[in-house]
Amino acid sequence: MSDKQNIFPAAITKDDRSYEEQLSTAAVDVLKRIGEDGRIIQEFIELGSKVKAAASEAMDEEAALGDIHLTLIVASDPFNRSRLTSDVLIPNTELKAKIEESIRYQELKRHGEDLST
Repeated sequence: MSDKQNIFPAAITKDDRSYEEQLSTAAVDVLKRIGEDGRIIQEFIELGSKVKAAASEAMDEEAALGDIHLTLIVASDPFNRSRLTSDVLIPNTELKAKIEESIRYQELKRHGEDLST
């Protein structure tokens, strides 16, 4: 089964409790030392490269969003500090569409794609 969308490497980067780039390199060294099949070692190296790229992309996305996520996780009104719950939320589909468009634009810009369309 192929992972053309790199879902697995992205999932590895999200598990910061157990993944560290240095451990990946050390694992390759161990595989070489014990005489593991070269194809397996190469696949492991390629996986490590994909994980590193996914981690870099995730950091870029987080940097592009800035402190927005902090605003969204605070459960108090920023004006009067009263507790907020989901039942007081009012859907704003126009704003949601603008935010999603802005995120898409930033992703296209970051990847250097044509923005004239």
